[in-house]
Amino acid sequence: VRDGVWLTGGHAKEMRPYLESARVQHIVRQFFQSNLAVGAICHGTLIVARAGVLDGRRTACLPKYMERAGYFSTAWKIGRHYRTYDEYLQDEIVRLAPNALLDNGSTTLFARGTDDDDSSAHVCVDGQYVSARWPGDAWRAAKSFLQAMRE
Repeated sequence: VRDGVWLTGGHAKEMRPYLESARVQHIVRQFFQSNLAVGAICHGTLIVARAGVLDGRRTACLPKYMERAGYFSTAWKIGRHYRTYDEYLQDEIVRLAPNALLDNGSTTLFARGTDDDDSSAHVCVDGQYVSARWPGDAWRAAKSFLQAMRE
């Protein structure tokens, strides 16, 4: 088993120091340059884009339709909690890495993978980089990340 770094997701304004951390972005660049495993889910993929290492790579991220659905279905009760930034995550990734190949799988809002059945989950693997859209993909993403660490 080799080293790897896992970039968790999360939303709300309290995530900004982590998502904007120059130190975390530097670590991500080092892992990519060393061909070590990097895993990211949901907003964690934004760190990879901000690190400047996505061009020419395949990546999943929190799709705009999911982020919008989460916000519009809960804004009446919890306000802007699901809006970490004014720009949607998918839009920022496309802006920061215009040559990245976005791979978000099929459209789904409720299907979640489990340890026993992750067939509804979507994970994108590009060499040592493993990315996933949202917590519903977490089981499959974790398994894929562990495999990348073994290679």
